[in-house]
Amino acid sequence: MDGDKMKYRPLGTRVLAVVVWNDIFSEWCVYIDAVEGHDHDAEAKEVARTGYKQDEDLAKVLFPSIADLEYTYTD
Repeated sequence: MDGDKMKYRPLGTRVLAVVVWNDIFSEWCVYIDAVEGHDHDAEAKEVARTGYKQDEDLAKVLFPSIADLEYTYTD
């Protein structure tokens, strides 16, 4: 989607949490998945595309800086 932004947080060498947000729609979602651990910048894009969506409570703990935006948990 146009306007999407992404940031990630390593939860270990081989696990990433990725937040994707859109300022236009003021919504965001967090995904977590295992990665190979070789290139987190590239791997974060794949986690955002195919990772497991997380509930709002965990998402706000992992990424409190954008918690004021509306959280979207839809498949």
